[in-house]
Amino acid sequence: MLAERVKLTFRRIFLDVGANVGQNILNFKKLYGNDYENYEIFAFEPHPDNFLYLKQKFEVNPKVTLFQAGASNVDGEKKLYLGSSKSHTFREDKSTFMLTKDPIKVKSINLSKWIKNNFTKNDEIILYLDIEGEEYDVLQEMIDDNILDWIDELYVEFHEKKLNNLDEKQHDHIMQTLINTLKDKVYIHAKYQEKLYERLG
Repeated sequence: MLAERVKLTFRRIFLDVGANVGQNILNFKKLYGNDYENYEIFAFEPHPDNFLYLKQKFEVNPKVTLFQAGASNVDGEKKLYLGSSKSHTFREDKSTFMLTKDPIKVKSINLSKWIKNNFTKNDEIILYLDIEGEEYDVLQEMIDDNILDWIDELYVEFHEKKLNNLDEKQHDHIMQTLINTLKDKVYIHAKYQEKLYERLG
């Protein structure tokens, strides 16, 4: 019988992508208890007001690295559409809140490329992804780049019912690929292992 591959862990990483005002970092600390001290935390948030709050809350925490940027499948700048209660999206077709007529430009980071450039497949990576519709482009690129295999646990919220121009087949394909690849280590809001998702979300 072939021995199972042993994963040697060099770094322990929590990626909070769509960090909002930092509630998931606090939930992560509560969930992992004393083990929280062994993790490096990287938080991505493009909304200027939300990011200012993150800075006030976590800037002095040496464990937390903050990025004023939104996750996408491109590096550069993108239009960010702002809604009520500091909500926001890169997707012009998102329909669940009133979008500003004049979006702002913010920095975008190719998340798949960023993970590949900063970590290794042997690192333990826990990814929380809630990016208001942009998850489809991000996850598809991670699948194409084989970066999904680098993720040890994935928490994700899909927004398929809130996007006017989404191909339903794309949603089904990505969600099934996540389940097939990560099995019981993927937690999808309101769809798959939702009770475990709620530990952080």
